[in-house]
Amino acid sequence: MSGKNPSTSRFIATSVEVERGDDESTDKLDGLAEFAVAPGAGPAQAGPAQRIGHQIEERLRLALGAAEIGTYELDLSTMQFTWDARAAAIWGRNVADTTSYELLASQALKEDRAAVRAKLLAASEAGGDGAYNVELRMRRHNDGALRWVSLQGCAFFENERPVRRVGVMLDITARKQSEAANDHLAAMIASSSDAIYSMTLDGLIMSWNASAERILGYSADAMIGRSDMILVPPDRHPLRDALLAAVKSGAVVQRQTKRLRKDGTVIDALLSMAPVHSADGSLMAISVLTRDITAEKRVVAQLEEAHAQMAQQTAELDAIFEVLSVPITVYNRKGEIVRTNAASRAVWGIGPDASHPIDFQGVASRLSVRNSDGEAVDPTRLSACRALTDDIIDRQEFQITSPTGRRYDFDAAGLPLIVDGNVTGAVSVWHDITEHKRKDEQNSILLRELAHRSKNLLSVIGSILRQSVKSTGSSEDFVARFSERLHALSNSQDLLARNNSLSVSMTDLIFSQVGHHWEPGQQRISMNGLGVRLRHDAAQMIGMALHELSTNAAKYGALSNQRGRVAIEWKIDHDAEPEPMFQLQWVERGGPPVIVPERRGFGTTIIQRVAAQSLNGRATLDYLPEGVEWVLRAPQSSVADNAHREASPGERIKSPALERLERLWLDLHGGARLPRLADFEHADIERADDLIIAAVDHATAPPAIRFVSIGDAVIERLGRSREECDIALSEAEIIGTEEGAYRRCVRSAKPGYEYAYFSLGHNGPFFLERLLLPFSDDGEKITHVVCMTSFEESASA
Repeated sequence: MSGKNPSTSRFIATSVEVERGDDESTDKLDGLAEFAVAPGAGPAQAGPAQRIGHQIEERLRLALGAAEIGTYELDLSTMQFTWDARAAAIWGRNVADTTSYELLASQALKEDRAAVRAKLLAASEAGGDGAYNVELRMRRHNDGALRWVSLQGCAFFENERPVRRVGVMLDITARKQSEAANDHLAAMIASSSDAIYSMTLDGLIMSWNASAERILGYSADAMIGRSDMILVPPDRHPLRDALLAAVKSGAVVQRQTKRLRKDGTVIDALLSMAPVHSADGSLMAISVLTRDITAEKRVVAQLEEAHAQMAQQTAELDAIFEVLSVPITVYNRKGEIVRTNAASRAVWGIGPDASHPIDFQGVASRLSVRNSDGEAVDPTRLSACRALTDDIIDRQEFQITSPTGRRYDFDAAGLPLIVDGNVTGAVSVWHDITEHKRKDEQNSILLRELAHRSKNLLSVIGSILRQSVKSTGSSEDFVARFSERLHALSNSQDLLARNNSLSVSMTDLIFSQVGHHWEPGQQRISMNGLGVRLRHDAAQMIGMALHELSTNAAKYGALSNQRGRVAIEWKIDHDAEPEPMFQLQWVERGGPPVIVPERRGFGTTIIQRVAAQSLNGRATLDYLPEGVEWVLRAPQSSVADNAHREASPGERIKSPALERLERLWLDLHGGARLPRLADFEHADIERADDLIIAAVDHATAPPAIRFVSIGDAVIERLGRSREECDIALSEAEIIGTEEGAYRRCVRSAKPGYEYAYFSLGHNGPFFLERLLLPFSDDGEKITHVVCMTSFEESASA
């Protein structure tokens, strides 16, 4: 439309507000209304008024041009547009072209057409003011570009029917893109997991996102307008001032520091600060991103600890690999030796300082290799070389004479090392079967050993015979004593025979010598100790000593009346020097007054001297007023079978219920503080009826206990009523002896485990394992012990 189009004055007279993407254009249009020609001006105002109208039109044209606003008029009877060049350019058309409503509507996106049509129809309804304001998207005609257009105008009526629309249009694409970018930025800030806020140059908070509230604890209302110093720990104030100064100078800074939450806790934070500039380039604000890296630093610390543990484990594995007596050699894909242990280097004739990889052909040529038939074999055909071809070699026997002249017989195995389906190397393991090859020699040695043992056994029997003759006054007494001692020796031999003469368990040995004194339900004899298997010679001597002790106790000591008791305990003292010591203790209490014997017979000799000397140890026999005590201490190597060492307490827990209970305790532990008994939901624990809860009394030394609750299953096992348990049940019967799991648990504040044999109640003696867990009221001091006992029915005595 040209600048003289009469529709311009008519439109301005309606005082329709034009919306523009920037404030400057809007202000210009708002000021044009005062120059509008009043509607209905007649001929009387022609002349000067008309000249003023032309001036106003010219001013309006200039203002619209400056604001890049196009004007248009639509004849609603013909649906034809009349517009100016700016309006035509917005739609990508020529101002001189005849343009219809339908033609322009076809350029609008389909998604927007219905909404725009509805607003225009609403503005054309009689009785309204005819004003409309719509925004739509359209494809520009000349280049197909997607643009946003704002249409504002007014419908004019005659006889209450709309006859035309007059309005302005503006390309608002830039504003819409800016709004979209701002919306995206706002959404990113709102959804960010990091705390994001902005500050004035003086450090006053201007904006605050949801993550800032979550991480730092303050709401936006509480922080906006306040200084960021409330977030800075006192010792970090100088650093905050230095960072703020750096940002004001134009720098972008990033620093790990600390931040103070509303609840007073201090978190590790990664702080990123950047300057915010205005359109003219001046510094107007500071943006801050704070990331809570407390968990990350904890993970890093844990990873560092894990790496240290892995390094330690690798060092341990390397040490184990190095000291293994089995020769192990590792090869790379080229067949070079890349790793050896000391045993394999001794065979290859390689020094410990040899640099790897080692040429296999070179070292193999120095060996003399023969197969099981004694035929010479090419060293390059050893098992590992074949394994490099993806073969698994098992039980390849050959004999090697090393460069030192030592001869080895080996049963070799070779395995390929496969990574991602490809053979990257091989490993060979050589099992020394030199002794196996000397089988005939071994058989001869075993036969000589058998003869030697038989002679020793006959010598022991002869000694028993002679001592029994000396210590008895009648033939009947002699036969009885000799038969008893011979039977005790026979029992030990039976145990050794059942175990292939290798070893015998300590528990089985005690039963074989003392079991006939067991009186079910009377709790006369108790024993306590972890699993130890005895060497054959140790089983003979300890068995005879236990026989003499039980015989004397039945005749003169604790087993001679109805009140006496005997406690048998054993353990391995790992702190002893220069090597661990086996200790066995026999303690009698409650018997008749002890009288020290005037003479020492054969039984006393065995108890005090023979058993200890044969095991390279020492024994003490004390006739105390309250009861006899006997203690045997001997080197573990002289007593315990090397192939059946004592298992550590942590490795002996077998019952699933005990394992689950220990895992629950560990979950509650959660660090250095002890679990609180109040957090222990024992009602939901499987087999809760097997639980015993005891309070620890630290007023005594050692700490005593008071039973708080005893599960129904335990009471049933004891064969007593609840009233009897509350009155008569002793600590040792339920929780263990003074040096047992209870004391270890209280002293170390760690779970205590025990595998033992106990005579509980009228149901007879049983093997059992029990787990004791320390609890606290305040997380520091042990106040309670929770115990669960698992009875082994199949192993009852």
